[in-house]
Amino acid sequence: MIHSRRVCLLIDTSTSWGVRLIKGISRHAQEVGDWLIHVEPWGRYERFRVPQGWQGQGIIARINHEALADDIAAIGLPKCVASSGTPEKIRHGLTCAGLYDQLAPHIFSASEVKRGKPAPDLFLFAAEQMQAAPAQCLVIEDSIPGVTGAVAAGMTVLGFHGGSHCPPGHGDTLRAAGAIMTFDDMRQLPDLIAQIEASAVVA
Repeated sequence: MIHSRRVCLLIDTSTSWGVRLIKGISRHAQEVGDWLIHVEPWGRYERFRVPQGWQGQGIIARINHEALADDIAAIGLPKCVASSGTPEKIRHGLTCAGLYDQLAPHIFSASEVKRGKPAPDLFLFAAEQMQAAPAQCLVIEDSIPGVTGAVAAGMTVLGFHGGSHCPPGHGDTLRAAGAIMTFDDMRQLPDLIAQIEASAVVA
């Protein structure tokens, strides 16, 4: 007897047609190849969840949380991106996440400054372009070089450790690097920012 293969399928797309396409492929795999597939309903910016008792043997991809763009839009503050990636890579990533149109043209790359992260140059450049004092800036970072650079720039940092690339204990590492708080679900971000504003941490 051939045992069924168990795979947890997570879809890396921010478009509804992409979700439907991959779900269709998974149904075909179930019907033709006897694959037992669970399609993860949560987004790649959140903690990975599978059904209780699941004994899957692999992860193929992840699905973006469709509400992410709405969560970011709900933050009623000027926003920008300061990334170590090339302009092309940044645009691709933001487009896939459904965020490019919302954040453009305030998108800044390390290619525009002499020194990238962990130096503060990129963060200071972004603040200058946004006409904001560094002490008035709140940075969301998921990397140690990013937290280090933002702190060196005199900015307040929240550390995000909910990405699939973040190892166990990454939140503690981000706090040790200088993040004042950490979180693992992007839906928490608007409330965290409201807490910081209310407590006047960002002066």
